[in-house]
Amino acid sequence: MINLVLRFFINTIYYFKTKPHIKFLDKYEKHVNLYEDSIVNFRNNARESRNIDEKIEFYKKTIDSYYDFKEFCISKGSRGKKYFSIRWQHRRNSKSPDFDYIDIVKQELDHILLNYENLKFQYEFEKNAKEILLDFIKKNPGIIQKDIYSFFDVRLKSIIQYTLFLLDKESKVERIRKGTSYILNTKGCP
Repeated sequence: MINLVLRFFINTIYYFKTKPHIKFLDKYEKHVNLYEDSIVNFRNNARESRNIDEKIEFYKKTIDSYYDFKEFCISKGSRGKKYFSIRWQHRRNSKSPDFDYIDIVKQELDHILLNYENLKFQYEFEKNAKEILLDFIKKNPGIIQKDIYSFFDVRLKSIIQYTLFLLDKESKVERIRKGTSYILNTKGCP
């Protein structure tokens, strides 16, 4: 029994000597959880938001939270610096053996900023896509789905496809298979 207790204490001492960042986490767990939760939540909100301007704001908040947390960890000494380095700067995943978390966030933000006009255009159409397409089909009963795309911007094709699928599921549009496409009518129209 004494051997087991002694071994436990030796293993514990070894663990804390070889993993000093764990002491940091034990001491500042509440602060660490708040910072890490804000980083992860802001990024998740950015990824889930359909509004392009909101996405940009959430990504900026993610970056700000990351650097605030980095500053906090560094201010707590070598253990904090080590914890931050292991947890956020030298992470491992299947694509890269060593990457900095913030680099991925910055890439995602850069993609949005570089494609802002296109993404904004798609978002604005998507907000009202159901009404626009229902109105279009009412004015053009019996139109073939593949012909609809020529009346709209090429960038909207996937949004139109998905919206027509949803309208069919909501029983607002009738889609009758014709070859490789569909004949479209609003429900109640001939």
